[in-house]
Amino acid sequence: MDIVSFLVDNGAQVNVCNNFENTPLMVACYNGHRDVVMYLVKKGASMDMQDKQGNSVLHYGVERGHLEIVKELVRQGAKHLPNKLGLTPLLLASNDCKTEMVEYFISEEDCPQIDRIDALELLGATIANEPDVYDTNLAFEFITRGMTERFQGDKCIYKKKLLPPIEAYQNRVECQTINELQEIKHNPHAIHMEGLLIRERILGSHNTELRFPIRYRGAVFADSANFELCISLWKHAMDIGQKNDQVIIDDLKIFGDFFCHMIQRSTEPTFRNVLDVFDHAVTEFEKLTNKAKLACEKSLNGIQDDIDSVVHRTLYFLTIFTKLRLSEIEEGSLQTSLFKYLCLNPRTAEGLSLLHLAVSNRTPTDEHYTKDICRYPCLLTTNLLLKNRVHVNTIDKLGNTPLHVAVATKPKLGFLTTTKNVIKALLAAGSHEDLSNKDGKTAMDIAASEELKKVLLSGQKISLKCISARAVARYKLNYVGLVPKTIEAFIKTH
Repeated sequence: MDIVSFLVDNGAQVNVCNNFENTPLMVACYNGHRDVVMYLVKKGASMDMQDKQGNSVLHYGVERGHLEIVKELVRQGAKHLPNKLGLTPLLLASNDCKTEMVEYFISEEDCPQIDRIDALELLGATIANEPDVYDTNLAFEFITRGMTERFQGDKCIYKKKLLPPIEAYQNRVECQTINELQEIKHNPHAIHMEGLLIRERILGSHNTELRFPIRYRGAVFADSANFELCISLWKHAMDIGQKNDQVIIDDLKIFGDFFCHMIQRSTEPTFRNVLDVFDHAVTEFEKLTNKAKLACEKSLNGIQDDIDSVVHRTLYFLTIFTKLRLSEIEEGSLQTSLFKYLCLNPRTAEGLSLLHLAVSNRTPTDEHYTKDICRYPCLLTTNLLLKNRVHVNTIDKLGNTPLHVAVATKPKLGFLTTTKNVIKALLAAGSHEDLSNKDGKTAMDIAASEELKKVLLSGQKISLKCISARAVARYKLNYVGLVPKTIEAFIKTH
């Protein structure tokens, strides 16, 4: 306190902001320094300035549970401003399950009744789906208090603006009367779903604060082997995140590992569920690549890491597809989605395509269940990509084709036959074994074992075109401008 008063007495501005637009008063409220808060207010510090997220001093006091500071700010006239998520300090208190804070706010005479109703219902709804404070009885009590305040006698004065049916919530309709609430009082599952509905109605479908309780509830269903409801909830949470420009890589990781877990348990995920998640991954890749084009050099590395992660996740999903029994219609749907993705030319920072990754024994699979199901090289994934007409001779940043990558390292234990079959599949699809990388090495030159060289030799079908290109390259004949551009590129790779 002495330091603060000294600085102010010597000209320090009480409303100066840092890079996040936090004021000294916000910091003092967050840290619970009541004497500093009162001193700064006395010295003219604004109580209604907002940071980059729209949070005011009241939000900071509420977030940290400093009730006495919040009371003092309210007495001094601090406004109840919403932040960028639409949360007023009261709604923030409800969303954070700060019960004592909520009771204080709604006891104030100037608190509008509709705000009291929303606060009570949101508090109960969150308690029903928040693991740290979970209590269905208490949740029901607060939801009922909110419902009671909607009525004067038998007449509903404040009607709910009901959401359209949401599949993730089993198309349930929110209770609209005390009697309807009483019917679910002893049904924990119904209270959970009621809570999720209430949260989405009050916070809005655009609000990313919805995501954690939805994902938590989905995880509970996963633990009880209710896989379909779990997946439905997780997809809804992922959809909310992506529509609001949140990176959904964690969602993709969770889904990939969960689908692999289901396969291990001989419970196939449905094609539609895997395709929905794959399509979200494709959208995420597209968003990240567009973001990378506009990014400054400082933030580009982080974005590229995200892109790499998405590319790997999509590869895992393709491998998962190969474990499913698909109908002809489903195969057509997958082909459409995969074609759209391949048109975006997905690559890692090293320039590795999906085909490079599918044939490489260096492709990482770190997640618990994923590493047991998605193991590389993978012949089925390779064939899926080749069937969908990927460029079999595409090169990475070192000039390596998928064939280079497939033969460059010795097969892992138990993977020799798979590696041989992958090489044969690449050759059958038109891979040129005489193409050189940037070091001038062909696949034969860098093959890691004699067995792999034998496979290359057995499939060797060097065309006259290749022989001619190698002769031009070997004797350093001038060809630029003398042959078509496509032939120039072909000679260059030899």
